[in-house]
Amino acid sequence: MYTQRDKQKRGSDFEGEFRASLNHSGCWGLKIITGFAGTPFDYIAMSTHGNAIAVELKRVAENKLNYSQIRANQRKGLTDFLNKGGISAIVCNVKNDKENRCYWIPWQHIMNEVNSGQKGSVKVDQFQELKRIKLNSGKYGWDLSEVLQEVVH
Repeated sequence: MYTQRDKQKRGSDFEGEFRASLNHSGCWGLKIITGFAGTPFDYIAMSTHGNAIAVELKRVAENKLNYSQIRANQRKGLTDFLNKGGISAIVCNVKNDKENRCYWIPWQHIMNEVNSGQKGSVKVDQFQELKRIKLNSGKYGWDLSEVLQEVVH
């Protein structure tokens, strides 16, 4: 079992990988600073084509994302951003002793179920898997080029 400190470290490691992966893909991201009421999502990413993408990062140990892991302020933020013409997605990293995989989950594919208030979860491996790649820095990250190409067209 992981301690809270372990979970925070794993989350910040994933955030660093995501940020480096954005840079590697020719995009930039702006981290949303946590306020009193929480954040609407973790990042606003800007593609090289000028498309704004609201991104919420999640790290889980199993191949499922529980709806309860997406807080009310994140649900509202991702939904509002999408309704205003932006693109919203969850990038979910499944990491445990046996695997380290990452998935791109378009918010509109799970939004209604998550916002319904029902208990539940989604199997993350039904969405597009991001390839693990070695970045120019020599560190490892995730290939965002395919999903970013899809969202810009």
